[in-house]
Amino acid sequence: MTRRAGPYAARRRDSAPLLLASGLSAESVAELLAPFGFEDIKRADDNIQAMAGEPRSRERLAKILDELLAAVARSADPDLALNYWERFLQAGVNRIQLFDYLIMAPRILHLLCAIFGNSPAMAQTLIRDPVLIYWLAEERVLTRRQSRLELEREVRAALANVAAVELKLEALRRFRRRAMLRLGVRDLLRLADVPETTAALSDLACNGGTARRCTGMGRGDWSRPASPSWQWGSSAAAS
Repeated sequence: MTRRAGPYAARRRDSAPLLLASGLSAESVAELLAPFGFEDIKRADDNIQAMAGEPRSRERLAKILDELLAAVARSADPDLALNYWERFLQAGVNRIQLFDYLIMAPRILHLLCAIFGNSPAMAQTLIRDPVLIYWLAEERVLTRRQSRLELEREVRAALANVAAVELKLEALRRFRRRAMLRLGVRDLLRLADVPETTAALSDLACNGGTARRCTGMGRGDWSRPASPSWQWGSSAAAS
């Protein structure tokens, strides 16, 4: 069940001082963060400070902090969302470039907050491969379901210029992470209903045959994807 932060929009103050003002008292920090539903205010502030990085990236983050906090407040677990934000930004991301991008792409900012506050599995995928956020922003990645034939073409394309078996296996793992991320986000945002998600999982599993033919893997090397309720949480988590 989603934990609601209450009518924070009517009560919140400009949160930029959390990053730009020096010497804020613990009481001032608590007053700025309380409307967003965090259970551990000190930990939330620690997350935000760690997210900021050096002075130039800190200034960029301050520009989107209000919107970021409002978005994580709408997620199932605002505290978890900030924890994953910190880990994501420590995964080798160019913070200035990312924050500049998110200033111009608030839809992706909201998407990241929803993922980080609702789905540890998808958050881990993005931490492992941060550039996938730009892939998610591409036209039609999330707006339509891929057919089984399209998935097979993607498998073959992923392996087309790879010769070594180990490199083929890594390419397939990355393909599968992307495919599962796409399915998970579509489920989270309610862009696909349960029957469609189940059918898409089945299509992905069926592409194991293509993977085995292309790499010489054994049958057990391409396992059936986990169910959506285990892998990323049900759509109810986003409500």
